[in-house]
Amino acid sequence: MRDYHEAVRDFRPSAQAVWCDPDARWRPGLIMRHGDLTSWNSVWADDRLVGVIDWDLAIPGEALDDLAQLAWYSVPLRLPDRQRRAGYGAAGAPLARRLRLLCDAYGADSADVLDALAGLQRAETERIARLGPLGADPWAAFLRQNFIPDIEEERAWALARREELLGHA
Repeated sequence: MRDYHEAVRDFRPSAQAVWCDPDARWRPGLIMRHGDLTSWNSVWADDRLVGVIDWDLAIPGEALDDLAQLAWYSVPLRLPDRQRRAGYGAAGAPLARRLRLLCDAYGADSADVLDALAGLQRAETERIARLGPLGADPWAAFLRQNFIPDIEEERAWALARREELLGHA
């Protein structure tokens, strides 16, 4: 991810660029976020990442938000039952260690990533509430599937476990 962010750091989209979120705006200092960077959008050959797919949610944003989203779904910073359903083993897995490894590999601070995650989750629920009723997919589908309470529940879960996730508990 760090290599991707470095590669796109100097990219400047056209002033006529249209994004999946009609309210998204480019400004200096932003990068082109993947917008849905998760394990299920990563292509691997043996133990090597060889590609990233599903770019329909690419959007201008902060690099830290991409890292926070990756931590959300791939550490994963999710409720224990959702961790298990995603194939991440038993509850009590070493989330703090996995978060630290991800952040160290990227060169980011775990506390900053947790802060970005809370903001990202709040922004996503607001986007679902704003774009879903207009019929704009995928947010309309997310609204029908009642994702807002799920995201808010995961946000509250991570916030309540902040010290534990930082390895301070």
